Amino acid sequence: MSSLSTETEANGQTGSCVIIPGGGSAGLNWTTAAEMLQATVLPLPELDDVAAMASELVPAVAALPRPLTLVGASLGAMVALEIAQQVPVDALVLAAAGFGIDVGQDFLDWIGRAPSDLFPKLARVSLAPEAPADVVATAIKDWEARGSQTVHRHLSALQRYKPHSGKALTVPTYVLWGEHDKAVPLQSHVELAAQLGGVVVPIVNAGHMPFLEQPRTVVSWILKAIAETEETASDVD
Repeated sequence: MSSLSTETEANGQTGSCVIIPGGGSAGLNWTTAAEMLQATVLPLPELDDVAAMASELVPAVAALPRPLTLVGASLGAMVALEIAQQVPVDALVLAAAGFGIDVGQDFLDWIGRAPSDLFPKLARVSLAPEAPADVVATAIKDWEARGSQTVHRHLSALQRYKPHSGKALTVPTYVLWGEHDKAVPLQSHVELAAQLGGVVVPIVNAGHMPFLEQPRTVVSWILKAIAETEETASDVD
């Protein structure tokens, strides 16, 4: 496991922002957004169980100063929910996720066969139709960095995962939905937001990777969440 950056002050905010990328991601598709936020990026461990992934990341997350904003994408959002049951967090930003995510067996079998054009095809279905070539290239490079076996292992874990309500999380929560997301429909994002008492934020010209396709827009919403944690901390003081 590696961290692409460490907690610092960015854009005047204090505390920490932690990003947990999606399945099979090395975190490269978060580079622009993470640099803007000076966020810590924690790629998912090489494990085949969501709860086990969360348990492995908990010490790194718990060591960071508060207020803590936890960001997760797709499988990373499910891991973030598990971490939030174990570590106090002050805000959640979850992208490309529902309260659980359906993974079809045919799709998983295709990933497992690892055809030579796997990642280019995966990029085409994951991104908005007009995604620029450099965005497509970054998505492919990100998966290549960890390989098809890791993608398959992570998506198998996601297929098996069933979220539980656990303790109530009464923190500012934003669920980011790329309007061209073919993997997780709008209704699933709405269900996730309802479960957490959060709001759904549509991201135009984006698919399953709004943080890569529209990083400035995504960062603006993460900064909004961070600002709300600071306001809460100020009220407590």
